[in-house]
Amino acid sequence: MRAAYQTMNLQIRFGVPKNQRYRVAKIFYETFEGTISKNFGNKNKFLLFTSKCLRDDRILVAFKDGLAVGFAGLQYDKKSFIDANLRQTLKIFGLGALRVALFGRMFFFNKAAKNEILIDSIAVSANEQGKGIGSKLLQSTIDHAQSKGFSQIKLEVIETNQNARRLYERVGFKEAKVQKIPYPFSRLLGFGSVTEMVYRL
Repeated sequence: MRAAYQTMNLQIRFGVPKNQRYRVAKIFYETFEGTISKNFGNKNKFLLFTSKCLRDDRILVAFKDGLAVGFAGLQYDKKSFIDANLRQTLKIFGLGALRVALFGRMFFFNKAAKNEILIDSIAVSANEQGKGIGSKLLQSTIDHAQSKGFSQIKLEVIETNQNARRLYERVGFKEAKVQKIPYPFSRLLGFGSVTEMVYRL
């Protein structure tokens, strides 16, 4: 597939080669380790499950010198970058996954409406952060959305992740609405609000 972005040593394109799927799953886990470990438990089980469920046409991956160093997981047209239903997830992870699903339905805006792309997750490996890869993944998503005729892109950011919020604002995302999360759910999740941000095309 044609690269969405390319320089001498960095390329961004859709899809994850078989030999990079575990690496991408690991970047995902390490970026969101607090939430994932609390709700999904066993790390190895999560990595194996995720690496098998990545959907190539919904994930933009950044490769540096041939190795995956980050990704943007997208959702649109009722398909997300993790290709697994709730039944499959519950079978592997049990009630922790059910709790995540219920919290998501209650407190998050995490469904892409018609004519929009939702960035489900964006992550960059720890040793490559601060090098502009996150910005390039966002711009590649914007370029893809424009080429497909979408009207906007949205994402969510929790109150404790101000670095990510500043990045989104620099790229051009604007706050759309804020969802407060009441106690005791806020204690279980580790944050008290989530903000929906939108980039209009």
